[in-house]
Amino acid sequence: MGIAAHNLGKTTISSDKDTDRLFDLDNNVVFKVPFQKSFGVNQANGFWDNKRDIWELLMLIESEIIELLEAHREGRGCQYDDFHDALQVASTKHQEGKTTEEELSNSYIQHFRKHIKDTIQGELTDILIRIWDMMGGLAHLEIEEGVSLHSQAELLR
Repeated sequence: MGIAAHNLGKTTISSDKDTDRLFDLDNNVVFKVPFQKSFGVNQANGFWDNKRDIWELLMLIESEIIELLEAHREGRGCQYDDFHDALQVASTKHQEGKTTEEELSNSYIQHFRKHIKDTIQGELTDILIRIWDMMGGLAHLEIEEGVSLHSQAELLR
């Protein structure tokens, strides 16, 4: 495990490069950077087969912001309880052998679309995923180091 500690006055902050986490003095996780995972998924799905222009990436983020504003204007919030209830029913049916693995996956997607997609929370998540993907795709800019140092500076304020 690659842990690096930084003593900054009264605060010691350590970072674990293997898990992209920052820890405070009490060993609480204060920041986790999932951008490598988001980038990896999008890369595996062909999103990065061609070089991406930063302007294109920023416009994709902007389009998610516009979708968030629309969800907010229409008051569309997540229905997490309904989603989990529906998924529990589908999971129970699957465990009882009444549905296939494919039907369980389809049920998840169906209930996700009904209860989470295109909601305020869903669009906020989409914005984060787009940002994390951009960070992974532009790794040559050493954004990870900037996020780490910026987060540490925020803790000291």
